[in-house]
Amino acid sequence: MADQQNHMVLSYYPSLGTAPLILDNFNKELLKQSERTDLTFMFSFNSEGLWLSNNKMIAIDNENSLNHWISMMKRIEKEQG
Repeated sequence: MADQQNHMVLSYYPSLGTAPLILDNFNKELLKQSERTDLTFMFSFNSEGLWLSNNKMIAIDNENSLNHWISMMKRIEKEQG
């Protein structure tokens, strides 16, 4: 990306043990993560937690530093509950 704008992409794993495919609204071509050399991964998350790019989990109980993440997780739990 020429302008270095931050954005979020989705990694889709077709099956366990396979390379993820990257779904990206800025690049409509569906490519494997290894083919997306233009991306720098900073964070990963799922329903179990939030990780830095070096695979260290971030504690999500610090509401001052991660209040948007916690708010989203609370909304998801409320909708499912």
